[in-house]
Amino acid sequence: MDQPPSEGALPRSGVRRFKNRRKKGKLVELQDNTQWEIPPGHEIFTEHWTAESDITVVPGGFPEYPFDLINAESGERVPARYRGPAPSARGWDITDN
Repeated sequence: MDQPPSEGALPRSGVRRFKNRRKKGKLVELQDNTQWEIPPGHEIFTEHWTAESDITVVPGGFPEYPFDLINAESGERVPARYRGPAPSARGWDITDN
């Protein structure tokens, strides 16, 4: 598994706009170009997020997934792990594979 980002590289809490997903909702990218890993069983929530979804990033309650992503539209809250800057140049597609 990849090395997690250093503490200084972690993003601040706040509202961001959903951008893309891949691996059937297990990885999501927000418009600030941050990439987030979603734990197994929670990707069902991210599968229907759209470019109009505002996502709030807050501290979470699980050691392995220390953030929560909250969809303002639906109120869904999913645990997440920050994976670093998103590889935007790869051109992720919302209809991911």
